[in-house]
Amino acid sequence: MNYKQQRADDIVCPKSLNYSIMLSKDQKNQIEKQVSLSEISKREERYMYYGLLSTYQLHGVKEFTYMKLNSKQHLLFKTVLHGFGAYSKHQVSSMSWEKKKEIKYLWSKGQHVINNFKQQVTSVYANEIFSLFKSKYVKFILDIPVDSTDKDIYNDCTLKDLGINYDDLILLFIKKKLLPCNFLSIK
Repeated sequence: MNYKQQRADDIVCPKSLNYSIMLSKDQKNQIEKQVSLSEISKREERYMYYGLLSTYQLHGVKEFTYMKLNSKQHLLFKTVLHGFGAYSKHQVSSMSWEKKKEIKYLWSKGQHVINNFKQQVTSVYANEIFSLFKSKYVKFILDIPVDSTDKDIYNDCTLKDLGINYDDLILLFIKKKLLPCNFLSIK
């Protein structure tokens, strides 16, 4: 996903823009149509990036956002993201040890996936900055693939700082098989 392009799109046509005073009804409709088409193309680009476009087309998910998850989807996602934090103390104490082991594994794997993804996004941002300089050392740094990450380094940047939202994490977890492949269609 091209975060720089996403931010540029938000600057050109921010959602909070109050354009109702200056434009006619036809112009407003035309802008709203362009914005909705842009959102659809961004969504399809995101699904294509994560290798989920065929699933998206198969299930026909119209609007996929974190805020529209049902309770089962929400619990599955929160289990991978927060581990035992998704459950109350009473629920955790009544779980079998197999279930606790599975939750601990999913949470641990999820944290590694998130850390690797944050390193990749950070690399993209760093490469944009380094590309401004002309040097043989910078060329060496830019030649390092973005997806080469170090599992021993913990990236402590927040998701918000890197422009990562929960929708991106859900798609990433589906790609990495931490969430079921039919996650978007679970009722």
